[in-house]
Amino acid sequence: MDQPPKKVPTPFVIVPGLLQGECVQHGELSYLEISINADSKDARTDDIIGDVISNDEVNKAWGLHLIDMSMTMGNLIDIVAKQAKVYLRR
Repeated sequence: MDQPPKKVPTPFVIVPGLLQGECVQHGELSYLEISINADSKDARTDDIIGDVISNDEVNKAWGLHLIDMSMTMGNLIDIVAKQAKVYLRR
């Protein structure tokens, strides 16, 4: 029997290992490709909400685009902080 989802009391949550992202290039297109490491034995979700819906159908071309920034924000903040420190030392 499936357990009901647990409520998260904060606006953000960390789910180590659940998602992975990679910058890829296919022809002239470059984009962030996000994959879900789904595991039916893991209590965490195997589906990430954030699909783009149009005409009552999921637009698969968008993938997880709505969560791209949320997924990468922590890394981007760390990178900017490191770059700012180097810049200020100059």
